[in-house]
Amino acid sequence: MLFNHVSIKLIVFQDFSIFRQIEPTEYIDDLFELHSRYGTPMLEQFAALVNKEMFWVVTEVCNEHNPVRRMKIIKQFIKVASKYCVTNKFLRFSSKHPQLAKVHC
Repeated sequence: MLFNHVSIKLIVFQDFSIFRQIEPTEYIDDLFELHSRYGTPMLEQFAALVNKEMFWVVTEVCNEHNPVRRMKIIKQFIKVASKYCVTNKFLRFSSKHPQLAKVHC
């Protein structure tokens, strides 16, 4: 498993391309369990993508039986997560949801 800046940016841009399409009303509809005509399609798609990424990380870690290599995999994912946060913070500032620019990784 080898990550580089390109793969991290691809993951971030894939997430952001879906995230930026979420309408503000989707948050309200989801929070208050409202059933509007529009619904929450992009919010659900974004949640599914995040879950897919999370299960990918868990699978990679659990598939390794050697403790030393497992530790290296975890360490690598921590590095990826920190780079992801830096790149993601930049994208949040250009987001159409300015309140999310205040969210910290």
